[in-house]
Amino acid sequence: MKEIENNFLDSLDLDDSEIIPFVPEILKDLWELGSIPKYIIELVEKHILPTQLKNVIDLGCGKGAVLIQLSERIKFEGVGIDIMPDFIIEANKRSKQKPYAKNLKFEIGDIKNSMEKHHNFDLVIYGHDSDIFGNITQSLIEINKYSANNRWIILEAIYSINSTNNPDNLPNYKEFIQQLKESEFEIIEQVNWNKNQLKQVNSENTSLISKQIKNLIKTNPNKEKMFTDYLKNQIEECHQLENDITCLTILLKNNSNVTQQ
Repeated sequence: MKEIENNFLDSLDLDDSEIIPFVPEILKDLWELGSIPKYIIELVEKHILPTQLKNVIDLGCGKGAVLIQLSERIKFEGVGIDIMPDFIIEANKRSKQKPYAKNLKFEIGDIKNSMEKHHNFDLVIYGHDSDIFGNITQSLIEINKYSANNRWIILEAIYSINSTNNPDNLPNYKEFIQQLKESEFEIIEQVNWNKNQLKQVNSENTSLISKQIKNLIKTNPNKEKMFTDYLKNQIEECHQLENDITCLTILLKNNSNVTQQ
């Protein structure tokens, strides 16, 4: 359980486990958590025929933004998995409000331990925002176990572009590309996130988070430092994403020679 908790904290850039019960309220007004669904949809529509997309899984789906918006464009059976119960409740609520999303289901679960139940998907969507599976190479080999043969993976990932400000020890571009090559996946296309769009999204999200933080401090004054530290961390994270990191969305095709364990 401690490993699961640590992975959850890493995925949401949290430092203090005490804040976990407050995360749903803090992120109450945010839907697209750590993702830009537009890029995923563009890559899928450009390279994958609708007839080739029967089953899709989103690992760490948050509130279901990616699957729900993708299902608006293409009909498929979809599964979203996330460890946060409140996120899954919200995802199911939103999907029920959309007639085109009736073939989606969202489940509470640890993606690291759900492979036996879920496999043979045409498309696997995964945001590499923690080391739950290891580095890029290790992660792709692991999540490929969810995939049917010769099918696709959407990977959202980051690499450092500032060697003097890399507190999370992220790979640089050369190291990142090497890790992709070692996974032996074919890169179909990648999209580097637009910095201006990222700044706009970060600004809007920070404003919404700040509003919820103020409300929580009013009702939990004894936890003010924890909440203000969280907000400070989010602002610093946004600055790093905008200036020291490249975020990208990559469509990959798995090959028959990828190691399967």
